[in-house]
Amino acid sequence: MAAGPPNNKRPRVIPVRPVDSSLAHSIGHDADADILRIKFKSGGTYDYFAVPAEKHAEMLKADSLGKYFHREIRGHHEYERVD
Repeated sequence: MAAGPPNNKRPRVIPVRPVDSSLAHSIGHDADADILRIKFKSGGTYDYFAVPAEKHAEMLKADSLGKYFHREIRGHHEYERVD
């Protein structure tokens, strides 16, 4: 899935926190907009749309953040690069 909503003029501020993962440096979630932000170790920061808070919480609890991402987020949610 390619780029999705919203096409705002100002960048959205989503606080992120470091994670222990080979996939990502940090992740964060905007519960009001259901946006998941991931800063990948391979480069780039991406927003994934229509990701409910429950999925964000599950991702943080997962044994493998990368496996969860590939199973539940990638290919299931529209996204856009934000940096």
